[in-house]
Amino acid sequence: MQLSSVLVAAAALIAPVYSSAIIPIGRRAEGLDVSLASTGNTQVKVSITNTGSEETSVLKVNTFFDESPIKKVNVLKEGAQDEVPFKGIRLSYNPFDLNQDDFQPIAPGQTIDAEFDIAETLDLTEGGNYIVSAEGVLPFSNPECTGITGVIPYKSNEITIHVDGKLAARTETVHAKFERLARRTEIVDSCTPEQKQVVTKALKTAEDLATAASKEALCGDSRKFEQYFRTTGSSVRKDVSERYAAIAKEASSTTSGHTKYHCEDTANACKKGVIAYAVTGKNIVVNCPSYYDMAEVSDGCGGKDQALTIIHEFTHIDEVYSPATTDYTYGLEASISLDADKAIKNADNYNFYAHSVRLNCDPEEYNKNRLPEWFKKLFPNAKTS
Repeated sequence: MQLSSVLVAAAALIAPVYSSAIIPIGRRAEGLDVSLASTGNTQVKVSITNTGSEETSVLKVNTFFDESPIKKVNVLKEGAQDEVPFKGIRLSYNPFDLNQDDFQPIAPGQTIDAEFDIAETLDLTEGGNYIVSAEGVLPFSNPECTGITGVIPYKSNEITIHVDGKLAARTETVHAKFERLARRTEIVDSCTPEQKQVVTKALKTAEDLATAASKEALCGDSRKFEQYFRTTGSSVRKDVSERYAAIAKEASSTTSGHTKYHCEDTANACKKGVIAYAVTGKNIVVNCPSYYDMAEVSDGCGGKDQALTIIHEFTHIDEVYSPATTDYTYGLEASISLDADKAIKNADNYNFYAHSVRLNCDPEEYNKNRLPEWFKKLFPNAKTS
């Protein structure tokens, strides 16, 4: 981990954590139809239709409704086996900053469209035919709530688009933007000594957390592992353990490693609630100002802090451990509602498991003694026995 004069930050989006019980929250098997269409060269339109009988409010952050250069679709060159490498960012969002404005309401029978340019996060200058599809889960909330109450799996149609490589090259990618501005940031130190000190301390804590989680994942309580990764398979436990070991190694030094930290928001992504973001394929992590307002160490099960954010973001860096994770969903309850295949690829599962190992959490006991958020707002001085 290189802690240069220009701090690079990584972070991925985080959704609200209102309960730490290892009991999956609502998972709806139907209710939304996701359809893709080409609107010209590298422009893609997604149409989301509420096929259910009740209004659904879908999270905007890190979904089709987010204007940030995040991953929204899967793209393969026709005839290729692997996806075109994603070259965008992974956001980290403050779980306690969600409000109704962060959700897109969709009435029964209503269709909401969103349009984006896939050339912003992919190198399509080769041109030719590309196959585009989307699959994942959409976190949702009840209309009266501000937190995530469930996730809805979706799988779109598959479309083939013909890309003019010369036209695609006119769209500045996130990588190109960082390369263009990197020369300037080498001259101007955008990180204060205080920020460097915070990150250095958080890296040490992250190293300790990842080391402990690596040992626990391989040889520890199988029940705890299953709660977070939905399986006890030996090959999965080995893979998770090795990822944590790689994270610990990356966090162990501020003068070597693959990842660099920046303090300047080159991607203009540090909007309200965003803690940090990782630039995939560039091994860059950018801490937003709100990162430095977070707790250094969280003492509550299901919490989030500076060191856990580093673990989350390092899982997004291919050079730390490949393949990098994605952000299917955020928050403890939504993350553990994923199936095993998605859980081991979801970044939040890693920081929550590491936190559980640190505090020796008994999630079910914690939930039993936990006051609901609405109750605490009405009675701020109330305490559990």
